[in-house]
Amino acid sequence: WTGTLQPNKTFYKRCTNGDKEIDGTYPDLAACKAAGGTSLTDMKCDYMYAIGNSKETADPQNCAQVQSTYGTACCDGRYTGKMACDVCKPWTGTLQPNKTFYKRCTNGDKEIDGTYPDLAASSSQQIGAMRALAFALLVTSVAGACDICKPWTGTLQPNKTFYKRCTNGDKEIDGTYPDLAACKAAGGTSLTDMKCDYMYAIGNSKENADPQKCAQVQSSYGAACCGGQYTGKMACDVCMPPSGTMCMYRTPSGCPKAIQYARPDWAPWPDSKVTKETCANQTAFANSECGTTDVEAKWGTLPQREKKCLQSDKTMYKRCSNGSKEIEGIYPDLAACKAAGGTFLQDIKCSYMVAVANSNDTQDCASLQAQAGPVCCTATCKTTTTRAPGTTRAPGKVSGTTGAPVKLKTAVTVTVPDCATAKSMTKDAATKEAFKNAMTVQGVTSVTVDLSTPCKRRLHDESRSLATASVKADYTITAPSGTKASSIILPEKDAYESALTGELQNTVHRGVALTASAPTKLTVVDPLREINAATGVQTLFSFLPALLAGLLW
Repeated sequence: WTGTLQPNKTFYKRCTNGDKEIDGTYPDLAACKAAGGTSLTDMKCDYMYAIGNSKETADPQNCAQVQSTYGTACCDGRYTGKMACDVCKPWTGTLQPNKTFYKRCTNGDKEIDGTYPDLAASSSQQIGAMRALAFALLVTSVAGACDICKPWTGTLQPNKTFYKRCTNGDKEIDGTYPDLAACKAAGGTSLTDMKCDYMYAIGNSKENADPQKCAQVQSSYGAACCGGQYTGKMACDVCMPPSGTMCMYRTPSGCPKAIQYARPDWAPWPDSKVTKETCANQTAFANSECGTTDVEAKWGTLPQREKKCLQSDKTMYKRCSNGSKEIEGIYPDLAACKAAGGTFLQDIKCSYMVAVANSNDTQDCASLQAQAGPVCCTATCKTTTTRAPGTTRAPGKVSGTTGAPVKLKTAVTVTVPDCATAKSMTKDAATKEAFKNAMTVQGVTSVTVDLSTPCKRRLHDESRSLATASVKADYTITAPSGTKASSIILPEKDAYESALTGELQNTVHRGVALTASAPTKLTVVDPLREINAATGVQTLFSFLPALLAGLLW
């Protein structure tokens, strides 16, 4: 630090009852007594002389930790030492040490999680969330795990709002809210603009280093936060024009009640499950939905047409909603939406189809192509080059360099009685070895495991998982070159659970009641994208923002 020790400065108020310290933060003796204490002592910074001369802090690493921890409270000036992780290294600016990043509300040793504008609010509300974002940004250590904007021609727009988050203490009020008044009407008390700079945290999370998960967040959040057009691959190419024998229809008079289904020329019927026998019978339904009398439907052969590309900035439809409830129908303006009971009318852009096309829920690609393709795939395709070419994969084989070992991932979630047990398990070496031994796999080179628990601070209520304490075991399995993922047999749920229970008998956690999930499907670790890190946080989010909510069909 550039300054010197301030020995008479109070760095902590210590509440005690005899020789027992009452953990917590207490502004005065009354608060201390209310927590069971009898005495409140000002701990002065001259205590640093004792800390600085202790045998334990003579170790350089321990010394660096106490310098950064206590120096903040007791030394003036600015910090000039080295940081194990330079938080501001990837930023063009510098650390703003005097800036408030979070207001911490407490009652004794209990932290009242949440976002509180003032003391009055903190005494009447509980648990919110923006604090964890700053926390996550500080502790995330997997640099550049997933470049959110890589498949987009534009760059990240960090100051753009991608979602307005309505909360009441620790409870998020699901829905879309244009302003605080609408949020309050739904039971919320605070409306927070979620900026796209949050993508730095998402992109650097350990979980999103997985290529498949990275592709999902790139398509989901990139549409909202990155400029330009999407150039990546889609699990379902919505712009691939359908062809072949199918049920077709056309609307000579248009489709006034659902203009997105208007087709002057023969086009695939939106539902690919319609058969030859039922195709002609769809006209009555179509005329009713369109408000016409001349819709035609027939079974026939649709010729191959020129492929067009996604026009990301085109409005696919206008979504009318009231909080979390979507008001079904076609609404030309907000007045019409309000007349139907809605409060907010939002343009859903065709860029949303990138997220839909890459989601795990895309099961009927043909229907998706028939519904969204004619509306959103209207741009002339341009020749593009990838920003980072990947490896070539031989059909039926796992990815990787020829001759190199194959690495695969699987995970198991183990439910335990409480968070104290879960946290203890993640810190115990013998328990980690037990988890490793429980994953019995034949024909592989090695098995390693990383243990973590969701019993910690998170950004969103959906991912806090405090109601059910659990340990997540992330396994990395190394197999000989050329090994197919399909050839590796993972243990069944019951077999794994039984093996883990047996292995834990030799640890401090013997006898713990547990329930294990089945191992997840093996996924291949691409060596060009594998991110190694000593530490990291679990995924920082588990929600798709309301901005991206709702499907047309």
